[in-house]
Amino acid sequence: MAYIELKGLKKKFGEKEVIRGLDLEIEKGEFVSLLGPSGCGKTTILRMVAGFVDPTEGEIIIGGNTVYSSEKNIYVKTGKRNLGMVFQSYAVWPHMNVFDNVAYPLKIQKLPKEEQKRKTMEILKQVGLEGREKDFPWSLSGGQQQRVALARGLVMEPAVLLLDEPLSNLDVQLRQKMKEELMEIQQRTKVTVLYVTHDQGEALQMSDKIVVLNKGNAEQIGTPEEIYHHPKTIFTADFVGKMNFLKNGNKTFGIRPEYISIGKEKKDRAYGISGRLERYIFEGNRNSYLFSTEEGELTVETPIPVSLLKGEQAYLNWDQQVEFER
Repeated sequence: MAYIELKGLKKKFGEKEVIRGLDLEIEKGEFVSLLGPSGCGKTTILRMVAGFVDPTEGEIIIGGNTVYSSEKNIYVKTGKRNLGMVFQSYAVWPHMNVFDNVAYPLKIQKLPKEEQKRKTMEILKQVGLEGREKDFPWSLSGGQQQRVALARGLVMEPAVLLLDEPLSNLDVQLRQKMKEELMEIQQRTKVTVLYVTHDQGEALQMSDKIVVLNKGNAEQIGTPEEIYHHPKTIFTADFVGKMNFLKNGNKTFGIRPEYISIGKEKKDRAYGISGRLERYIFEGNRNSYLFSTEEGELTVETPIPVSLLKGEQAYLNWDQQVEFER
């Protein structure tokens, strides 16, 4: 039995249906990302799991306990669901130092002061803030403030940690560092994570399972490898990573740019087509080439530059493509 179960989850705001019947199972200790563009419903799902928003229909089960059921008229308050939460805005209190920010949930639960201190210092050590407990948020970097928020979400040893785009306010280098630290903390604590993001790179790098959402529907649920290499819909293929699309009759074919090799002649590979180089872009760790072909444009990405001038013909070869029904 899954640790978190969402069954037939629906949500309407007025006449607008934003979640259209989601079924999702999350195992204990899994890191699951809700991935999709703005307005797809991912934050609404997180808020329903948290208890901030009531579903219109469906059930939410956490650890074998039903915390919401429209049919059985069950509603368990947020504070009774054993959840930790971290938001995009950090939500650290500027008038409290690091220790007091992190210890606040323990204080609310009226734990003994010695236990509050022990738990707070333990979690501060885990997130790399040992020795900063007397500092105030204004003296911390964005990454350190996010660690404070993460420590506060974990200090009660929740069964589930809910993360709503927690890295989106960080710069690129710091975001990468925080991704690695978050994964290490999750693996160390074994907490079950439900993570909201619109960043495909975050979802692919961090997740055990990804839920790709589009207009309130789950387009595909699978491992990062399944989502990337075997997308089931055109939306998933186009949203997660880069994808070339070619049409042949009633069918559409998708080819990842890195699957394609560039040559002067047809190679012994499953597929191939002649193309004319239209544009070359140097991107540091890869080279991007845009070709025009009789079936449409193809982008090719390769770490090794190819000796080819704009306007020259080449043969594009590949072995793997994805077929979509129209």
